[in-house]
Amino acid sequence: MATKTKTKKKKAKVRAKRTARQFLPGMEPVKNDKVHKAAMFYADVRDDRMALTKQEVDAMAVLVDAMEAADLRAYAYGDVSVEMTTKNKVKVRIGGAVETNGEAD
Repeated sequence: MATKTKTKKKKAKVRAKRTARQFLPGMEPVKNDKVHKAAMFYADVRDDRMALTKQEVDAMAVLVDAMEAADLRAYAYGDVSVEMTTKNKVKVRIGGAVETNGEAD
């Protein structure tokens, strides 16, 4: 007859926050102004994009709610065309340009 063995549950390891690197005197890295400025500019642009993504998600939810309230799966008027692709996603075309959830097709 087979006997059951107890399995030990693994506990999640909690990592401590990393501290800033410590360098020996005279061994600190040299600051490259051009790279540093480019990195800071990139980080600012990235942060702006992330904020716009949140706004896009909110705007899409409003559009989905409006489509569901009107009991529509598709909408077209003039050069604006909206199609619900799934329950929570829409495909929007304006003037022939196709935009699916913020990404061009």
